[in-house]
Amino acid sequence: MPLDVSTELVLYRDPWEIKKQLMESDVNGSSRLLLPLDCLNAHVFPKMGEEMVRRIRGGDDEKVLVLDMDTEREHQLVFRRWKSGSYVLKGGWTKLFVRGLGLEIGDEIGMFWDEASGKFYFKVLHKVALGTGNAGA
Repeated sequence: MPLDVSTELVLYRDPWEIKKQLMESDVNGSSRLLLPLDCLNAHVFPKMGEEMVRRIRGGDDEKVLVLDMDTEREHQLVFRRWKSGSYVLKGGWTKLFVRGLGLEIGDEIGMFWDEASGKFYFKVLHKVALGTGNAGA
């Protein structure tokens, strides 16, 4: 009788459920980070409280904490849904993250929502070669 045993070795679970390569509109001074809807639906909204999700989906501004794992600093940003249906983080994105971390077009970031603490965790996963991107003003 064969046993149902996996021989696959798993050393590490990648926590970064939202991964994004930054585009010009994320770093050009528009002061907002556009978040991928499919990742939000799969990994963020199911972990948030129902009332919070209802407010965000309804277009209300929702203040959220974002812990920058690179600097170990916590920032308050605004999470909201635009009329177009897109979801963004704003309210200090450019000052705190783009300028503060020197983010450029092409940099890859990772995020996840932690249900226990009720906040986003953020990390720069990959930087483009120095000077090849354009962070704008």
